[in-house]
Amino acid sequence: MKSSASSVKRKRDAGRLLRDALTPIGLAAMVIGAYGPWVAHANAGMALGVIDLAEFAKFMTRAGLTSIVREWFYLPLLAAAVGGTLWASQDSPHPFSSAFGKIVLSLAAGLALIALPPFYPDLVTAYWSPENRLLFLMSLTTLGLVVTAAALGHRLPDWMVWSVLIGLSAGSVALATWQFLCLSEPLAQLYGAPVQTGWGYTLTFLGSLSVITGSIMKIRHRARSLPDGPALNHHRE
Repeated sequence: MKSSASSVKRKRDAGRLLRDALTPIGLAAMVIGAYGPWVAHANAGMALGVIDLAEFAKFMTRAGLTSIVREWFYLPLLAAAVGGTLWASQDSPHPFSSAFGKIVLSLAAGLALIALPPFYPDLVTAYWSPENRLLFLMSLTTLGLVVTAAALGHRLPDWMVWSVLIGLSAGSVALATWQFLCLSEPLAQLYGAPVQTGWGYTLTFLGSLSVITGSIMKIRHRARSLPDGPALNHHRE
């Protein structure tokens, strides 16, 4: 009997550890993957991450050679900023009073602003530039969502938080993938060979799956533990 009870406890602990780990690991993988090469190439200078792809798409669009929504390449990074803040907000009523919480919030704020032009005067004139206006608005909107998630995330029901995380991770990577596929043919013409998908894209995609899987596990676990359903629950594990 003792051995059976111990085995059940170990399985429960392993399940809880897996549920707790999948989401933050997935969010980190989405960020690391976005900075890694989505386009692999033997010449490191021709390997492209999402920011490189966005810049390449800008020049291709200027030349009238393709129609790409280059801003969507930034979506995995912006989604990770909001998602990471929501995830961290679940720990306690005051999650960002700790050193860890402050680090997460600082990283999220930095990611929210990653789409802004890095240099003066482009940064100051971004809103009035047709090429940069959408990125400017996306960055400010993401920063606003990060601040809102930090302030109110712990008040939201569990099911809502994990559902938002599913939507953010799935939607952002799907839209970025769409633009990546649209850009593959122009890139193949430039390189003179079919585009080879790099480890950065693979890691971003797997990170999104990890967030989705962890969030679904959280929702299902909470639904099973509450006879009245998850909607009224505000308690954290």
